[in-house]
Amino acid sequence: MDTVSMLEIKARPGNGVPLMHIQEVVGRVVTLLNDADRELGQTQESAKSAIARATSILMAEIGHSAALPAPCKSAGALLPWQASRVREYIDRNIAQVIRVSDLSALVFRTAAHFSRTFKRSFGLTPHAYVLRRRIEFASRLMLESSTPLSQIALKCGFTDQAHLCKRFRQHTGATPAAWRRAQMSQSCLC
Repeated sequence: MDTVSMLEIKARPGNGVPLMHIQEVVGRVVTLLNDADRELGQTQESAKSAIARATSILMAEIGHSAALPAPCKSAGALLPWQASRVREYIDRNIAQVIRVSDLSALVFRTAAHFSRTFKRSFGLTPHAYVLRRRIEFASRLMLESSTPLSQIALKCGFTDQAHLCKRFRQHTGATPAAWRRAQMSQSCLC
């Protein structure tokens, strides 16, 4: 049974759904699909977003039905374009405060739903992932430059050098200064 047929069934007299409401929903979906069609020539991400919103509206209206196709194996995970958009945003804004609400808005999800799907996709909570990316960035900066740790901490989004030291030691088992010295001595031996 297709979506239109299911909407027709729900809109029949006695089913509790006014026809005017169904027409409004279909109108919103058609508008989103037209937006998607226009956006396809410009960016695929915008088009995918409009299609996803249209699908969400229809699914919310018709409810989940056994007649609809079963979700794929990766159900509950972020779509590839969503994961890519979130990853790029985090890397671009690593020095700034990154909130779950900002990340969830990028992919048009609620914060709670986004957090669940993010963990299924990346294996970490959003906070833990951002922290890991900050530590990786700090490690790279420590290896590529002689920039003081206090400046590296700020460039990587830590509040200060102490915050960097605490999180870095939790992650690697060594302080940033000791890790940097060890890495430099290993590179000199080669």
